[in-house]
Amino acid sequence: MKKRIIALMLLAVALCCFGCGKKDKTDEPVKEALSPSGKAAYYKALEDILNKGLLPGGEKLPIGTGEDIGKSQFALGDVNKDGRDELILLLNSEYSAGNSALIYLWEDEGGEMKKLLGEYPMLTFYDNGIIKVGFSHNQGLSGDNFWPFSIYQFDAASGIYVKEGSVEAWDKNFVPEGFPEDIDKSKTGYVYYITPANADKSNPPVDEAEYMIWYDSYLKGAKEVSFDFMKITSENIEKLK
Repeated sequence: MKKRIIALMLLAVALCCFGCGKKDKTDEPVKEALSPSGKAAYYKALEDILNKGLLPGGEKLPIGTGEDIGKSQFALGDVNKDGRDELILLLNSEYSAGNSALIYLWEDEGGEMKKLLGEYPMLTFYDNGIIKVGFSHNQGLSGDNFWPFSIYQFDAASGIYVKEGSVEAWDKNFVPEGFPEDIDKSKTGYVYYITPANADKSNPPVDEAEYMIWYDSYLKGAKEVSFDFMKITSENIEKLK
């Protein structure tokens, strides 16, 4: 009997020691997506937009935006996948030129709000941090089945989103005259014009296969993500408290 009790005691000690070397995941520090100071900064920014017509940094709202700010929206979310929540603004204006999307990040270390992106509010977010931004107008050769867009990637060195390039297309069905059949080797009825970042004009048209190589270099395997947008109202801003 004594031998059995001793054996059980030794087994219990062994099991305890086995767990000693393992750190409980609950003991590991959890990285905050939004610090208390960040939440307060976003709250104040939204209050200033609603009540003063001012963006972070004191900049005035785009033309026509303040007439009915309740039509504009905001969301909090980790856009660039750095573990911190950004403030995303979709500002609606009575004038098309005033429509804009703005993304800000509160930086605890510097104690300031940093603007990461300012663009037209036709955004598609991806789980690798890439943002696809649709053009404000489609007046070229793209037709109704392809909307021109730009690709933005977060640059860790500068801490902002940087445009990587833009794409427009020529839809043969939309404008058949002069369509470059020799370029359309895939016979899709489309050729694509890729404009590199900071270029004055697009490169010559390319076949869909070449366009997809460029596209996949940013978005292959990436999945779209969405954020919970709310109208910029006092009631919704109070939810940040």
